[in-house]
Amino acid sequence: MLTPTTEKARIYREIPLGSAEAGRFVRVVYMDGAGSGDEGLEPICVYAGVIVRPDEDWTDLERTLKTIRDEEYQPRNSESFEFHACDLFEESKGKNGERAYRTLMALLDVPAALELPIVCGAINRQFTTEFMKGLKPRADNPKKELNKTTPGFRWNDVIPAFILCAQAAESWFRKCAANERCLLIADESNKPGSGRPTIDEDTKIELRRIRQHRKYQLDHIINTVYFGDSRFSLAIQLADACAYFIKRHLMGREDSDLYFRKIKEQIKSWKFVPETLRL
Repeated sequence: MLTPTTEKARIYREIPLGSAEAGRFVRVVYMDGAGSGDEGLEPICVYAGVIVRPDEDWTDLERTLKTIRDEEYQPRNSESFEFHACDLFEESKGKNGERAYRTLMALLDVPAALELPIVCGAINRQFTTEFMKGLKPRADNPKKELNKTTPGFRWNDVIPAFILCAQAAESWFRKCAANERCLLIADESNKPGSGRPTIDEDTKIELRRIRQHRKYQLDHIINTVYFGDSRFSLAIQLADACAYFIKRHLMGREDSDLYFRKIKEQIKSWKFVPETLRL
């Protein structure tokens, strides 16, 4: 297993507000979600973020993830090869699942080995409408009743899970890196041929709306969320794996808890709706 250097361990020690050691850095929160399929099969939607300090972590993170990829799969086009946690988990249960099992175990070792904090948000999808209505009245019609079928209002369960994850990230920064700021980079939903509505644009709109509300104070997040194609980001793929196994754990799927336990101690901040959801 990888072990962080003494210097890295010092850097990632939680530094409270006002500490003489507190610096001014920008970290990147790589994010992805899980649980937006059939609501009957996936009643919980999760968004997870892996917090990375680019100048300190990126070289080790990229090298480690590329090593896992190349040793296990040796893809012809390595730049567009993608780890999909869902596919790997299904493959690991098959007759010849040893490679997928090794890959998942190696991937999920990375946050602890490099001391990368994980933050997450989750929502029971039965609460989506209530949650979104509670954020803030819409400026065009504050009394308008909103639900999943409201024309022209395209949010789905991914958006509240994302917002909860952003709030969890803010809570972590307030507690552990109060003088720092972060950029949010998430997997894009509107990939060519996906047939999905403009969820990414709606996510930006909702994030901007709640940032204008004094109640939320997402002061440590710079600007907005930026979206990238996970095929070209190993860090987003790592966030996908975290989100997938957090989702399965919250759904009570004990057959995947072996994987969840790999990342459990690195989950430093979370926000769930309802609050009865438990890690």
